[in-house]
Amino acid sequence: MIGIIAPDEAPLLGLLSLILPAITSGNTVVALASATCPYPSILLGEMLATSDLPGGVVNLLTGDRSELIPTFSTHAHLRGLAAVATLDERKVLQTGAAESVKRLKLIPAEVPFDWYSDKAQGLYEIRDHLEFKTTWHPVGV
Repeated sequence: MIGIIAPDEAPLLGLLSLILPAITSGNTVVALASATCPYPSILLGEMLATSDLPGGVVNLLTGDRSELIPTFSTHAHLRGLAAVATLDERKVLQTGAAESVKRLKLIPAEVPFDWYSDKAQGLYEIRDHLEFKTTWHPVGV
């Protein structure tokens, strides 16, 4: 399960750009909608409810970021976080994630991010949510 914290600028495109790589790689998502403009996220939730995506794959929350970010960072069932966050929020996320060894993808909210760029929309974003394991199969002597 991956925790997503949506940006305040480009609230729908930013949210989708963070959710889609996570679910494409086989994870479920708990996403916190934009604090300043949650309405597009609420509409997305309504669309997902009537889509063919199985229930529970994408879970959307609205609420106060300052109250929910510490919970996101320390929650035991979240294995990774992808967030657009301010400096103070990033410190809270990094500290909490270190306690439970979560994978982090943090995008500074202070720096404008081009959600239309190849970096934001590329296939390589899926790698941030994958865990690679090596399995050895012994073959007879």
